[in-house]
Amino acid sequence: MNHRPIILDACTIINLLRIDENELLYKQIQTLNIKIAECVYNEVINNIFKNYISNNDRVRIKQQLPVLRQYITYDKDIKKDIGTNEFELLKQTTKHSAENGELYSLFLSLILSRSLSTQINFYTDDKPAKERFEPYFMLQQLGLFGDTADLILFLYWYSSNISEHDLKRILDNLKSEYNRMLKNFVVELENKRSKTASNRRNKKLNQILDKIINGFYNGDRDIMQKGYENLIGIHDKDIKQIIKKYNPDIFKTSHIIDKIDIIQSLLVKHKIFKLA
Repeated sequence: MNHRPIILDACTIINLLRIDENELLYKQIQTLNIKIAECVYNEVINNIFKNYISNNDRVRIKQQLPVLRQYITYDKDIKKDIGTNEFELLKQTTKHSAENGELYSLFLSLILSRSLSTQINFYTDDKPAKERFEPYFMLQQLGLFGDTADLILFLYWYSSNISEHDLKRILDNLKSEYNRMLKNFVVELENKRSKTASNRRNKKLNQILDKIINGFYNGDRDIMQKGYENLIGIHDKDIKQIIKKYNPDIFKTSHIIDKIDIIQSLLVKHKIFKLA
């Protein structure tokens, strides 16, 4: 087992479980010294099934979740170890007043770093929280402050059971997870397009739909957003329902997707070193 504490936030746990259809990542994280704040576990339970997931994956994840309880550190113990004064001071210092999973994970990082005289790895995909915590994390020299993409890279070189092919597939799965809302939007448009294909009166609508759909498969979000804006003026009941369901924010690129794109381009030129 790797004894360096690995602290996981809710968004990272949710992403790992949702993209891990063959349980490869799940098996590897159990070889690590995982630590999870109690409220993080509760956030996972409350949010992991909010987005669409297949029945098979739902059954798999429901079996995995109870196992994660063994890694929990209770919130009351974290608060007790950190001390009330330091707890409130840290909230002010980091300008993070919400007592949520990210905050308790930061406190847990500090406690473990000092009590074990070591640095830790803390993984979260919450960009605003990360930006607020990074100066304090750096000042206290707590260790590595990464996200799910970083954790996947770490697991790849750490484990002999994850191949280069697995790594590429897992990164693609993570990107797809962040693109899920956009993908669902496009699927609904494709269904609408199949219904209007033979109707000449829908020529303008079909052109807009084709523009958005092609933009998605070509990775051009600007074209997609322009097509979306054109859809707003279309008088069609189905289209109006789709527009109501998906707001323009779905075209914003996630910082995780941008990072995966960089990693994938680097992997074309370089290999991650692993001992034979």
